[in-house]
Amino acid sequence: MPAPDYTVGLVTRSLQVRVRDVAWVRYVLEASEGLAVLIAERGGKLVLAAPPERGAELDRLVADLEAELEVAGGALGARDGLLEGAPGSTVKGSA
Repeated sequence: MPAPDYTVGLVTRSLQVRVRDVAWVRYVLEASEGLAVLIAERGGKLVLAAPPERGAELDRLVADLEAELEVAGGALGARDGLLEGAPGSTVKGSA
């Protein structure tokens, strides 16, 4: 039986970071007052999922994370479907 897709109806963004940066991304997300949930698929491959009405906020957070990690030398860059099989910038379950 396949695992349920918990991102149905949510806007998702994909992000690839170094494994050692995953905890930092989780910390930043937790400080963002319930903006999104973090799904760590494996290693540094992350998916952030938020309600559609908070999609613009999620985009700003992802841009800030990417900029911060680049400055810190930790950027591996990928966003919005650049990861193979990543949900990208979709709203799942919408017609």
